[in-house]
Amino acid sequence: MAFTRITNEELESRGATTLPDAPTIPANQLKQEFDAPAKEVVAPAVNHLMEELEAHTAAGSIGVDPPTGRSGDNLQDLLTDMSDAASSLILRESVTVSAGGTVRIPSSGTDSRISTASTCIIEPVCDYKSDGTPYAFKSCVASDGYVTITMAEAISNVTIGVRVTNI
Repeated sequence: MAFTRITNEELESRGATTLPDAPTIPANQLKQEFDAPAKEVVAPAVNHLMEELEAHTAAGSIGVDPPTGRSGDNLQDLLTDMSDAASSLILRESVTVSAGGTVRIPSSGTDSRISTASTCIIEPVCDYKSDGTPYAFKSCVASDGYVTITMAEAISNVTIGVRVTNI
């Protein structure tokens, strides 16, 4: 979507420039003719532009010069590229734990993607039960390269993990 622009034709068809050089109309009507372009063209166009900028599709019309290592011709494409690059999924397979038990992700070594020092969203992810509902988590805490997930219910032979999104 491109943003709407005011055209010369819209401006030229309104206002004092359309009047004769020697005005023949009353002063109050002459004032209205001077104000007409602003009231009839500019104000509605600015209000329409505000609506376009507030729309969820606006980022797709705002051009960008992406920083090194990033891609996108517009703000939406750049945000998508950055989001895709910032998100990672870290999994542990075949986990069995009782209700109230904990799962530590990653299972061995520390992972620099998980840090309490960085600003990130840590979201627990898990296989679904046979009835299609997700398993319940009690808590999810990140520290020292690990995420510790406390399960609200028992799981057996389930893949569990975290999606880490750096913001």
